[in-house]
Amino acid sequence: MEFSWLADGVSEFEVWGVNGLRGLSEQDVVLAQTVLEFSWLADGVSEFEVWGVNGLRGLSEKDVVLAQTVVEFPWLVDGVSEEESWTLFDLRELSEKDRSLARSVAELPWLADAVSEFERWVVFDLGGLAEIDVPLARSVAEYPWLVDAVSENERWTVSDLVWLARSDLALARSVIQMPSVADELSRVGRGIINSMHKLTELDLLDELAQAPWYADGLNDKDLALFSTLGSVRGNSRLLYDALVDSYDAKSRSIFLPLAGEVRLWAFDPIEFREGENPLLQIEDVARVIEAFMGEPFPATDVIMVTSYDTRFGGGAWHAGQYIFVARWGQVPLWAPTVYHEVAHYYFGGGIGPSWLVEGGATFIEAVTRDAIGRESLEERRRHARREMERVCHADDLRNIQELNAREARQDTGPHACRYSMGSHFLTMLTLTLGEQTTSSALRDLYLQHRTTGRAATEEQIYRAFLEHTPPELESEFRALYRRLHGSAYDDEGA
Repeated sequence: MEFSWLADGVSEFEVWGVNGLRGLSEQDVVLAQTVLEFSWLADGVSEFEVWGVNGLRGLSEKDVVLAQTVVEFPWLVDGVSEEESWTLFDLRELSEKDRSLARSVAELPWLADAVSEFERWVVFDLGGLAEIDVPLARSVAEYPWLVDAVSENERWTVSDLVWLARSDLALARSVIQMPSVADELSRVGRGIINSMHKLTELDLLDELAQAPWYADGLNDKDLALFSTLGSVRGNSRLLYDALVDSYDAKSRSIFLPLAGEVRLWAFDPIEFREGENPLLQIEDVARVIEAFMGEPFPATDVIMVTSYDTRFGGGAWHAGQYIFVARWGQVPLWAPTVYHEVAHYYFGGGIGPSWLVEGGATFIEAVTRDAIGRESLEERRRHARREMERVCHADDLRNIQELNAREARQDTGPHACRYSMGSHFLTMLTLTLGEQTTSSALRDLYLQHRTTGRAATEEQIYRAFLEHTPPELESEFRALYRRLHGSAYDDEGA
């Protein structure tokens, strides 16, 4: 095979690639010959492909048998991405700590098929665990939830276990045996590890053990609350102190058609009012959004913390492990706020630009209110339009491209316009193209982020909607997109 980039002169970077091939041939000639047959090596080498060659060389120096296995992976044949190049180096480090563990990790199906950002970091963190305690790393690598694929939630769980093991190895060894961690990683199990990590770091775990509800032995409610405390402490020390002192709780299980059992929890540091039922609000939106997205609800537990006490903060937020919803004076929980925060289980911060994150969650508020007969989607569109005129147009923002440009050049963070403009845009697309088009497009974007960890670009969002738009509505779709978004990403009609 001829290499055109050698004939044109060799850069310093390409010299590194040639040296990597030479080092690989010194370990195993057949292995080097296999790499030389890769088409991407003949066409010209990218930065990550040079790293990939040298990663294979390093891996072969530690374990040539493992390198022979890895070189057959499909993702090496097609080219090498950044995550894949780093994975080769991470496997080398893992092999140096324990060869049999590295070989076991290489046999995991998700590593052979492709490597996402989340999966790359799991390989890295397993190496960190092995550096501390090889049996601990082996136990984690054998978890059932690490076999098929790696979600963002699972990636951060392994990372927190590394930190916990560095801080308290005995505690880490105990935690990895908990059923909510070892058997099937629940949101409570993930939160327990995260809370232990953060509270140990703050030297608060011994103090927490003196709380009456903790000292008496932890039941399911206590464990669910404990799973939030690390994150709560980071958001509000006052709320953390109040919950540690005492709490009121509500809980029950629901069964969703796709996800199966989901446990709902609500905690208040004071008390819930008589007749108040926050769990029903959570159930309403969970059922609606799962049906709308056509994908299983992505949490085994939904935990909400709420309070009338404004010292604990106003508004609402989705903290990953739990949601917080404030109440004002004697006003009960406002259902749309609960709907919005639960919607962030699908529309998390990494799914795409801010208008999709917050506008998507606000859009699901409208879909839920429509589904349960509270307010039609058209009525919510008019409401979003009024809000957009008040918040966006008043600040000279007429479309999403202008919003993106404003956010890109300001240091003040996302603009408040992202809620109303994003929800109005998605509602207009739904009313124009049909619910199935919006549902399918948003599902594709959600799955892209869930499987790769990457946020959708503006063009990817456009093409997701275009792909699911009925042919007879494509011209109308493009016109609507140009008017409300500010651009269309193809030549036709532009």
